[in-house]
Amino acid sequence: MFRHRKLKLSEVRNALARFSCARGGNVGMLFALLVAPVVLSFGIATDYGNAYRMRSKLQYALDTAVLAGAQGTHLTNAERITLAKMTFKTNFVGDRMTARPTPTFTVDTNGRIKSTASTYVESSFMKVVHIDRTLISASSSATALNPQAVCLLALNKTMDKAINVTGTGSLEAVGCAVQANSTSPTAIYAGGNSSAEAAAFCTPGGYSGHNFTPTPKSCYTVEDPYQDMELPVAGHCDHRNTRIKKRGGKKILHPGTYCGGISIDSHAKVTFRAGVYIIKDGDFSVSAHSEAKGEDVTFYLTGNRTGVKVTSSSNVSLSAPKDGDYEGFLFIQDPDSNPGGVNSINGGGAINLVGTLYFPTQGVDIGGGGTLGVNSPMMPIIADHFNVRGNGLFQVDLDEANMDIELPMTNDGSVVMN
Repeated sequence: MFRHRKLKLSEVRNALARFSCARGGNVGMLFALLVAPVVLSFGIATDYGNAYRMRSKLQYALDTAVLAGAQGTHLTNAERITLAKMTFKTNFVGDRMTARPTPTFTVDTNGRIKSTASTYVESSFMKVVHIDRTLISASSSATALNPQAVCLLALNKTMDKAINVTGTGSLEAVGCAVQANSTSPTAIYAGGNSSAEAAAFCTPGGYSGHNFTPTPKSCYTVEDPYQDMELPVAGHCDHRNTRIKKRGGKKILHPGTYCGGISIDSHAKVTFRAGVYIIKDGDFSVSAHSEAKGEDVTFYLTGNRTGVKVTSSSNVSLSAPKDGDYEGFLFIQDPDSNPGGVNSINGGGAINLVGTLYFPTQGVDIGGGGTLGVNSPMMPIIADHFNVRGNGLFQVDLDEANMDIELPMTNDGSVVMN
């Protein structure tokens, strides 16, 4: 009879060791043949796992980058691409086995930002079968959801009722948006029997009143698109305290520096020749029942006590240049000039202003009866704040084909991945 005895663990280990080291017969070769595929498979899985992990990182960085670029609707296309590149650089974390990718970004005519990127991941195990690296690539694109051009923008970031619509009149923004940058809970207000209608109402703050169509929504702040504009330089005074009186009949004015402002009395008639008019230390004032006409003109307001005063029942027809340094700008206020001042434009009569009204540190008060802006196909207004009152119709129109000018866009943060 045979006696069975229990093998010790040390004896099992010694036997396996002798098997693996055996040189006689085919034992060592057989062991090698069995182990080699296992090791190679493990190595291939490790390399491919590393490549897959790095591709996931690449995709995440691209997605994050195009989302950032898509949200930057207030930026130029070049600035959006720069923002996307910086976002990608911040979010892509590689390692010593991965070459740093250089993504490409483009923006198409629909505002969609697209990107592609590729790189190589060095192999660790697959080099034994002459696979030195693995190519990984990714692509992504995103579009902001329904951004709207802003044609009425209040830049003040803290003011209550930065856009204030009162009385019995109405505000209409045709095919464009109205935005207040104020974070106040009452940044936009429409009270009384007034009404306000636009493609969109936006603010990072809140609103008060129920007379909006549509209801205002929360949006990011829109930066001043013209804050880096190169402003005209006021030279010596070509004219001082220019006042056009009724008895003077018709008067023709030419571009230049008007120190003390330009005042057009009631029943006077003035024609402005094309060019830039620098209004220094005074107002541009148009009284009731007067007439002011001009094409391809820009009025630049600088110095002390400067502003715009247009009285109701006047006949005003002014249009901005269609080319040149100040293409599309009708009124430009020097930000350092009389900050906190208020420009007054009253409706009624035949007031036709074509071009951008830009008052970055001053307010705009729009009142009176009748209509204002109805006959102006292009009249976006950017100011510190707005007060719309009276019992007439104030209409801001946006015919981008009429004049080539860059306008800010709303951004409520909504984007869609394509």
